[in-house]
Amino acid sequence: MKNFTSNFLGTIAVALSITACSSNEWTVKGDIEGGEGHLLTLEASSNGGWYMLDSLTLKSDKFDFSQPAAGYPDIYRLAIDGKYIYFPVDSIETVSLKTSLDKFGSEYTLEGSDATAMIMEVEKRVAQVVNTKGEYAVAIDDSLKRDLAKMIIANPSGIVAYYIINKKIGKTPIFNASVKSDLRIIGAVANAYTENRPNDPRTEYLKNLYLANKAMYTNYAKNDTVVVGQTHIFDINLNNPDGKKVSLANEATKGKVILLNFTSMTADESPAFNIELAKIYNEYKDRGFEIYQVSVDEDEYAWQKAAKNLPWISVYAGVDNPKCLIEYNVNFIPALYVINRNGEISERITDITKIKSTISKYL
Repeated sequence: MKNFTSNFLGTIAVALSITACSSNEWTVKGDIEGGEGHLLTLEASSNGGWYMLDSLTLKSDKFDFSQPAAGYPDIYRLAIDGKYIYFPVDSIETVSLKTSLDKFGSEYTLEGSDATAMIMEVEKRVAQVVNTKGEYAVAIDDSLKRDLAKMIIANPSGIVAYYIINKKIGKTPIFNASVKSDLRIIGAVANAYTENRPNDPRTEYLKNLYLANKAMYTNYAKNDTVVVGQTHIFDINLNNPDGKKVSLANEATKGKVILLNFTSMTADESPAFNIELAKIYNEYKDRGFEIYQVSVDEDEYAWQKAAKNLPWISVYAGVDNPKCLIEYNVNFIPALYVINRNGEISERITDITKIKSTISKYL
């Protein structure tokens, strides 16, 4: 019995050892000098938004977080007292941090992978520009952007490239999708992710970010109208210029014919296009016609200024809110859909010269 028990326990020990070694988790740990008593949070990103994964109140300078592997590379951050340190995780590695409470987010050392070192370098380069020239200089500093562009092009389907093109200082993006030269860099990343990471959850976001802004520099399409058949709508519930949410689904219950339009107020063609829409709106509004216009502008203030005097419904999606663009398969603007009196999508219009004749069929 003694030998059996000994052998059995030995077998269990080996099994536990194998399980521990094959744990499908990644870890971030380290030392924060002076951090005792402060709340430290571990946060994950979702295409620009952040949410908490875990938190702890430091009982000493040391900390340790472990999380299940996501199955794809991703960006995470540590937060303490409103300051942040960003780091990538590729798979199941361990990331180590050394810093102090008073210098958290500004002076620190990260170790773990090549991507970890590169993101630390990105943060240092950006901080140099901010400290010497101010926050708004990051978007126009040619030297900084050349250095960052080299990092992106070296591995456009890598997590560092994704991190750089989504990085903002305050509300100012370093690579602005509404700037042609920046959009080319974003397009390179979107293309690389599409080719090399088709199942990555960020790929669709990158494609729509690029396409929504590319359309600003492309002439409006003049193809034949595409009939998509009777399809129930996807709801859109976004703010109008007064900051009040307006639901497309709610408008569709009022028995009106609705022209759903995805557009950009800052596109060169937008004023002329809205003039044509105004002619149609004024002619048909008393017959139960409405326009629900969704703006994908980068600059919310510019949209608000242009939209506040429009007689129809205008809401703001921006380029950081791709959900409705994905659902309605928007790959160029203006994108136009006819919603009939039963609240169903009847047609997608891709020839803007046929808007009036198409609308008139449903009134």
